Amino acid sequence: MAATVGSAGSPAAVEIAAAAPSRAPSREAAPLSEHDATDESTLLSSAGRALSEGKATEALDVLALHERNYPRSPRVQLREALVIQALVQAGRRADARARAERLRAAFPHTLFLPAIEAAISRAHEGPRQGAAPAPGGALTPQ
Repeated sequence: MAATVGSAGSPAAVEIAAAAPSRAPSREAAPLSEHDATDESTLLSSAGRALSEGKATEALDVLALHERNYPRSPRVQLREALVIQALVQAGRRADARARAERLRAAFPHTLFLPAIEAAISRAHEGPRQGAAPAPGGALTPQ
């Protein structure tokens, strides 16, 4: 299952696999029951859907709920990547950069860093005049 993350009209989308294992799982991650895992996945999918529809504020609200309900989630890296994408989409570039720095400090080998850094870099450059979204130009965690 994957959540496509990006803003409407952005040069590229960031596709982040919701079930992707991380190289550096949180040491504090608590096991989730099957019911909790389903609820958690639903929240993350909802946030990704909101982002793909250009609804950054809605995505941030859903992700804040996820953080409250699952503070020690094994998917914390995905949540943080989605939050950073939503902050970029909302035009809150300084907040996105600060959150990315915290993610980098906590998970220096996370698979999401290249996609996050690219999104922040593109946001810093601003939209190019006449640029159209690249078909199939999705960024994925590497």
